[in-house]
Amino acid sequence: MDQTSVLLISGSAQFHAELKRVLEQEGLLLKHTEQWSDACLPSDADPPHMVVLDCPGSGVDGLSICQEIRACYSGLLGIVAENDDERFHILALDLGADASFPGKTGTTLVAAHIKALLRRFAPSKSTKVMTFGRLTVDANQRDVYLAGQAVQLSTFEFQLIWYLAQHSGCVVARDEIYRELRNATYNGYDRSIDVYVSRIRQKIGDDSSSPKFLKTVRGVGYQFVGVEN
Repeated sequence: MDQTSVLLISGSAQFHAELKRVLEQEGLLLKHTEQWSDACLPSDADPPHMVVLDCPGSGVDGLSICQEIRACYSGLLGIVAENDDERFHILALDLGADASFPGKTGTTLVAAHIKALLRRFAPSKSTKVMTFGRLTVDANQRDVYLAGQAVQLSTFEFQLIWYLAQHSGCVVARDEIYRELRNATYNGYDRSIDVYVSRIRQKIGDDSSSPKFLKTVRGVGYQFVGVEN
């Protein structure tokens, strides 16, 4: 398991950017997906230490999602909702949330609560080695091993597989990859990332038609499956 991580489920790009900036200043990893799916919580790969659900509008749909998350995830769960009604937040806690924040709380205070919960309940130490079946990704040595044999990846190829592995189970959009790894905006037609993924697949013996590790999500980006079929 890598550094302490938080999975944010939010359709708000602004909230994502603000929370990412604050948490990563503290050395925490913020994973992000716009919509909830149980595929975002792989039970045998690298689940997050905490899930934060951003509930727009009345937040009623968020309460149902809270129940769905708690049914398959035992870690810390926080809810941020525009709904300021005290009864809503009490119900969120009754349905399994460990913390529930009104939207007016503000990103900085929400981040402070997240950090406080993680300090108490998440592991304080972590490694930078992740293993998925026969595949091991080692950020300490910046090496990848397949069945114990070293795989020769370029610097960017390693950065890409490590980033996708950190977000194992979640779909990572091409524009996020460009923003995070290239500090650039995806122009909508550049296929260089696709070429890098193809090279990685060849080197780790992954078949694009039946991927064991790197799955293409057509029109969106990539998903590190994390479990060999």
